[in-house]
Amino acid sequence: MRRLLVLAYYFPPSGGPGVQRTLRFVEHLPGLGWLPTVVTVRREDAAWPSVDEALCEDVPASVEVVRTRALDPYAGYARWTGKRRHEAVSVGFAETGGDGFRESAARWIRGNLFLPDARVGWVPFARKAALDLSRGHGFDAVWSTGPPHSTHLAALPVVRRLGLPWVVDVRDGWPDPTYAHRLGTSGPAARFDAALRRRVWKRADAIVAVGSHLADSLRRETATPVHVIPNGYEERDFQGVTPEPHEGFVVRYTGNMPAERNPEALWIALSRIADRLPALRVELVGTIDASVREAVARAGLDARVRFLPQVPHADAVRAMVSADALLLVVNRTEGAEGIVTGKVFEYVASGRPVLGLGPVGGEADRVLRSSGAGALVDWDDADGLAVHLARSYGAWVGGTPECGASPDAARTFSRSGRSRELATLLDTLVEARGGRPA
Repeated sequence: MRRLLVLAYYFPPSGGPGVQRTLRFVEHLPGLGWLPTVVTVRREDAAWPSVDEALCEDVPASVEVVRTRALDPYAGYARWTGKRRHEAVSVGFAETGGDGFRESAARWIRGNLFLPDARVGWVPFARKAALDLSRGHGFDAVWSTGPPHSTHLAALPVVRRLGLPWVVDVRDGWPDPTYAHRLGTSGPAARFDAALRRRVWKRADAIVAVGSHLADSLRRETATPVHVIPNGYEERDFQGVTPEPHEGFVVRYTGNMPAERNPEALWIALSRIADRLPALRVELVGTIDASVREAVARAGLDARVRFLPQVPHADAVRAMVSADALLLVVNRTEGAEGIVTGKVFEYVASGRPVLGLGPVGGEADRVLRSSGAGALVDWDDADGLAVHLARSYGAWVGGTPECGASPDAARTFSRSGRSRELATLLDTLVEARGGRPA
């Protein structure tokens, strides 16, 4: 059994979509010849947007998890803006509730003083823990995952000291185009951030990206080999999950919805055809930006749209499987054609039809079309979305509701298969260095 040092800020009991990729790799790797040891942040110091205690049950008993302290700028941010701490820790500044002076100043501080991200206060603690562990564990390789990309800065000195193969996992861009434009990052700060990024790319033995578009952008920055291991879904999460009964035709969205993901075309389409679809309603389950709520109110759809709080992952899966249709919205931002989140694959696995807004022909659209789960229409194509809604609703009324991807088509995207790809890459890197055999 080879040993892998894993550095990950998001790890159970952290909830939300960001934790799934790391958790599932850690869960499956022991069966593929790799025993992970995880360095993460302790709960009382963590700036996680949500907590899901049930995910702790999926961490194998053989996996050692070391939790460290961290300096948390979000506590100061909460005091500065008059929020409670859990409100301050929001993904992509969702639910910021406006652009007042305090919010704008806080974003400027984040974009210019906390580089590469606001979790940089974890770096010295994670680095020390990793170095301490390395003295007695005989690691064969190091794997760090971001965002937060400050995690890679914690791994960098460890890799330099030990001379181990290092895989840098990149789940989103560095900087993340979803909200980087809102931070007011100055030229000098941007150049410093770029220098940090180049140091990581140069020292890594391999970079892993979640999609081909992101991989292509990374290849333009570095000569380090870039591999694509997409996100996926955990088959066990969907086994035995049956739809729960509900009234009407429910279009459901699960997860965070920042301003860049506000489905304006949906509100326009619904305002035009709502009278023809009397039993249709939309449910948004998760952390929803204030601008989305305002858009729903402006469209006069308060009676049709329900806002529900974020739920544990198991409940989110049940909500997906129980929906009549699932809403997918790709961030309307630079590089959107390359965005394909883990939620896309979970939507596919649910077997429900997917109505999507985003770049037609992009990676998310290709996954939906190839699996038979659905398709995207352009963000501004309210007419096209109205046609999709009316067709799905009509099939439901007629007693022959539309289906999404088949189980066989979905199985292509399982997390176990993705983990096998990572294990193969790690084996190759170790053997290229003349490391000990598996």
